[in-house]
Amino acid sequence: MSVCNVIVGFNSNDGFLIILLLATNALQMEKYLYTIVLIQWSNQPYDMQFFWQFLWCIMLSMKLISIVEPFHRTHAQMFRTHVLINYLKCQRWDDQAISNELETFVRLLMLRNPTYSPLNMITLERSFLIQLSGCILTYLVIMLTYGLEVLI
Repeated sequence: MSVCNVIVGFNSNDGFLIILLLATNALQMEKYLYTIVLIQWSNQPYDMQFFWQFLWCIMLSMKLISIVEPFHRTHAQMFRTHVLINYLKCQRWDDQAISNELETFVRLLMLRNPTYSPLNMITLERSFLIQLSGCILTYLVIMLTYGLEVLI
């Protein structure tokens, strides 16, 4: 079984669970950030609720990073493999058999360029975390702008 087959199987079989996990973590983080901002705006002194909400936000951030980072590492290693194969192909240009095998391998890498895309909705890379945090902050600003109208 090749890595490409594992990735395709993951995308089709476990994609819904990953999307659900990411969505629940994002919504929980939104809730905790909203509570932190409301506590900050109130004229009450900080209590343990503020501290716990802040710790939950940090924990959820680390959880999102730990979900996405292994997928990003796989993408980075596949890109690195592609670069190394091209370098090796340039070094062994005089041996025709090796050069042909490396050329075939490079073309297969380019053709099957596998990505972790649960249900083909998102690509799990570090840039996704930036997009997700932008979405969370945008929704937080909307909630703070319109107040309780959004929550009802």
